[in-house]
Amino acid sequence: LPKAPAEAAGLTVGDRIMAVDNNLVTGVPLSDIISHIRGAKGTTVVLTVLKAKTKKEMNITITRGVVAIPTTATRVVTAAKSVVAAAVAKASAAAAALPGMHNDQKAIEAQAAKDAENQKFFVLQLSTFAKSSTDAFIADLGKYGKSSTQNLIIDLRNNPGGYIETADDLASYFLPKDAIVVSERQGANNIIREHRSYGYDLIKGATSTRRIVVLVNRNSASASEILAGALQDYKIAKVVGEQSFGKGSVQELIDITPDTSLKVTIARWLTPNGDSISHNGLTPDVVVKLDEEAYKKDKTDTQLNKALEILAQ
Repeated sequence: LPKAPAEAAGLTVGDRIMAVDNNLVTGVPLSDIISHIRGAKGTTVVLTVLKAKTKKEMNITITRGVVAIPTTATRVVTAAKSVVAAAVAKASAAAAALPGMHNDQKAIEAQAAKDAENQKFFVLQLSTFAKSSTDAFIADLGKYGKSSTQNLIIDLRNNPGGYIETADDLASYFLPKDAIVVSERQGANNIIREHRSYGYDLIKGATSTRRIVVLVNRNSASASEILAGALQDYKIAKVVGEQSFGKGSVQELIDITPDTSLKVTIARWLTPNGDSISHNGLTPDVVVKLDEEAYKKDKTDTQLNKALEILAQ
């Protein structure tokens, strides 16, 4: 999480915790590991970490703090240089293919660059599907509706999901009333329940004048996949990024004895087109890996830039 103690200490996605304060965690229950890592604000804990990049172990001292998980965040961005360059290249190729346009090619390229540079893009980042997410999402959609841009990017990267009811609610701001958001099925064809849109339609004309891209990565899971899958299947948005996690199961907890219980998967979630989220996750319309070295160097976000490029076209 941005600005959290772990990030400040140098932990990155993919690092593996091998020991906490020199106590190996192999075979230790997760709840016990967490209780050792957590502690009073201002105190320290030493994690022995196998770094994802170097595959070497190192000790990292972290000063504990309060970890606040923001539900949403918004910003308005302009096109990156690579996006402007792509727009110019496309305009140039189109001009070159038309008879008699050769003399105007420079002017066409200049206009394409100007148009791309003047475009704005509203980025709405959703970090979790908590019960409070709906109100925050509505408020942010309101900001987008009042903004001077038709371009919307919904960033669901690293969003682990949450309540399916929240996914239903959020999808209802884009889908017509009674459209299937996701279905729960047992076996091949036995439909237990279909979750359908309430048809709120906060953004009028979302399927025509508004241009929408959803960003996902390998850590986008559960309710994130439900929302992204619904917008993708109804062609309301293009999905850009990496294959999502693939958490699409309905589970039931059955008590066996006072001390034991059994968690059983009883159904699977399927997108409106009938694709199983559990099997492989969502496949983006445009697959783009994050260039981690470029991001670490100067915060260049290759996935976001691809979303900007698609919308700029």
